[in-house]
Amino acid sequence: MTSKTERCIWFKNLNIKLKGAIASSEVKQRLQNRITKSTRMLSIARIKSHHYRNW
Repeated sequence: MTSKTERCIWFKNLNIKLKGAIASSEVKQRLQNRITKSTRMLSIARIKSHHYRNW
């Protein structure tokens, strides 16, 4: 059994390594999500306005 502090340090180091690797892809993913979300909102708004106009 490792001590709690040792485990914490190990996890922190692992997290830093993972974050370094994930950060770049996560940033891309976030941008992608933001873009898709905004386009979805726009399309929904367009559909709604179109729908109400036809009514």
